[in-house]
Amino acid sequence: MPIIDRKVTLVKSIKNINCKINGLTKRFINTLDEVEDETERMDELMEYIHNNINDFKIMFTKYNCLPEININNVRFRLYYYDKQLKGICGIDLDDYYGIELYQYDLIIGGPNHGNLIINGNYDENINDYDIIHNLNTSSRMINSPILKSIEDYDCIDTFKKIIQNMYDNNHKMCTNNDIKRKQFKSYIRKHRVELITDVYKKLSKDYTFVLDYSDGGRETYNSIMTHSKILINDINREVLGFSIDKEYFILCKNLKILVNNVRKDMQEWYENVDKYIDNIANDKIGVSDISSVILKYV
Repeated sequence: MPIIDRKVTLVKSIKNINCKINGLTKRFINTLDEVEDETERMDELMEYIHNNINDFKIMFTKYNCLPEININNVRFRLYYYDKQLKGICGIDLDDYYGIELYQYDLIIGGPNHGNLIINGNYDENINDYDIIHNLNTSSRMINSPILKSIEDYDCIDTFKKIIQNMYDNNHKMCTNNDIKRKQFKSYIRKHRVELITDVYKKLSKDYTFVLDYSDGGRETYNSIMTHSKILINDINREVLGFSIDKEYFILCKNLKILVNNVRKDMQEWYENVDKYIDNIANDKIGVSDISSVILKYV
């Protein structure tokens, strides 16, 4: 292979490392589950409330003990069980601001699911303290004089299931994505070492065709020596990691040996061949003997 082709092949191999890694990373990102952020989930929940507002209005009319309730004066307080935190979490909907007191609070989800609170100290309420009406379907009795049919209360139970499923699915997708990221991180770090190893194997064979004693050649030599030293330092940090796996450790160890050997060979060639050329010039060695002198060294 001509010298220029060897140089082109080596340069392409170096540039292709980042190109290949970036390409694999982009394709990996496209495999991740699309997880909604909290704002998007809150918007969906508010949309559900608005779309089913009539069902909630009808439910309130089933209780003779309740006043006529304006649904716009009801704040929906939503809760779900968080599997990661292993506890009940509340959802702050964007349509409600700060700690502003609403005439009524309807609790969906959590241990107080189904509680309708008539807030005390509210101007339009006659009660000085909070009055709680339990609409919880889990405590219904078929013979209860208050309840006419379980279907009358499907809206709060359905909403509770929707909320829980939404956050369960979110947790599942986040967990799956975390597993994928961990697996990809392990794969890509090994693959990067393999790509770098391939470059240094080529360099170990072809460095004599890449280096010369021109200004450009010196710049190439210094650049390779500088970056190879940085690479060795990076490898040293990697192998000291506490979570490093055996396969990755071996790849890094072998790469370090290879890089050090290349550095040694390049340094000896670059420093000593130049000296032999000077000796040839100073000793006035004939052209016919130059190749034999250099080959003895090489």
